[in-house]
Amino acid sequence: MLLAAWLGSAGAWAAETGPPPTQLEPVRVASIWANAVVRVVYQRADDGPRISVLRVESVREKSAAARAGLEKGMEIVAIQGVTLNGLTEEEYQQVMRTPVYDVFVLRVRREGRVRTDELRIAVGR
Repeated sequence: MLLAAWLGSAGAWAAETGPPPTQLEPVRVASIWANAVVRVVYQRADDGPRISVLRVESVREKSAAARAGLEKGMEIVAIQGVTLNGLTEEEYQQVMRTPVYDVFVLRVRREGRVRTDELRIAVGR
């Protein structure tokens, strides 16, 4: 999945009367963390450390992540539908290299809660 933010007017009118939309360069999941600081929490396993969750340390004010509801103290349990619990470092790095088109989807758990929520962060807007 590539992050492609399209500029210009949308719809048939724009396609008929204006220049074609411009496609921005792809952005990978890891690049989206410019809006937030997260800490990787590991768990022990017989074959080496495994990822448990990502803990949100801070979120930049008025960023797309903040507008979507990402807050300090939340635990990220899945990125783009991939559950983080039990991943090796290599598998985690693969998730972080995953390109994103227009929506970055996180499954998060708020402090003190068992239930998780889905956050959808619009990227490139």
